Amino acid sequence: MVDGIEAQRPGREVGAAEFAHICHRYWVAGRISEGRRTVELACGPGLGTAHLGRVAALYVAGDLSAEHLALAHATELVGLKLDSAQAGKMFPFEWQPF
Repeated sequence: MVDGIEAQRPGREVGAAEFAHICHRYWVAGRISEGRRTVELACGPGLGTAHLGRVAALYVAGDLSAEHLALAHATELVGLKLDSAQAGKMFPFEWQPF
């Protein structure tokens, strides 16, 4: 078993069960996010950022790990905001319930 950041590093070989789990996670997240303003806190290395950025009306992702964000930026879409700021300060809009 791989621990820490290596566990989610894009490009790492995974078994069928882990692949299915990752796909299901972002399929569900995509269905929930479709056409909605979406915030992903602790986005990690960005395994789902490209997908969620395409389906959400507005998508903001953040992580406290600079290494995770560097990996996530490799999948960044035009207009996608990835930030290392504290969650309460990273939103590009006035706070209101989602």
